[in-house]
Amino acid sequence: MLSDEYLCDPMTTQTAAIPQPARASDRDWTDLCARLVREFPDLDAKQIFNEVTGARDATELFEVDPAERLRLATIMARNNLTLLSGGADLARLDPERHVREAHTDS
Repeated sequence: MLSDEYLCDPMTTQTAAIPQPARASDRDWTDLCARLVREFPDLDAKQIFNEVTGARDATELFEVDPAERLRLATIMARNNLTLLSGGADLARLDPERHVREAHTDS
């Protein structure tokens, strides 16, 4: 059995900032872009627009419930924008495909 030293206490463990979902003030995609431009002043507005567009397209491609699209796309876009602005401690939401070698029994 593991001792207590190996257990992680969520109240004391430090983690990277978690991207926040859409706010009630974000009525549409334009509001979201405007807010993210203010939140990420070091990034070009075109980068922000591209990330929001990509996140919106992904929610449409995977047929996310329209009522949830803005909220989910906000999380995706903020995560990617945080990575672009140097916050490398967050997990990637667009993982790379890894080609695995065929397993052969010798």
